[in-house]
Amino acid sequence: MIESVNKIPESSKSVRDIALSNHQSSSGDRSNLRANIQKLNLTNTQRSQIREIMNSSRQEMSQILTDEQKQVLQERVQQR
Repeated sequence: MIESVNKIPESSKSVRDIALSNHQSSSGDRSNLRANIQKLNLTNTQRSQIREIMNSSRQEMSQILTDEQKQVLQERVQQR
């Protein structure tokens, strides 16, 4: 996630800061992230870039998790 967040251009510093703070927060749930992102009034391009970063982060995490960890993660996602 941190590598992906670091790809956000400096010109989008507030987006980068929100992404980092949500990553580092213990609550860091999706609704909190969405609420923070909505406050930024992002352009369509910025929203697209964030979506790409989030997808890339999921792929990176998937590569390092064991099958058991992936199962636990999938169960927790389904509980939401």
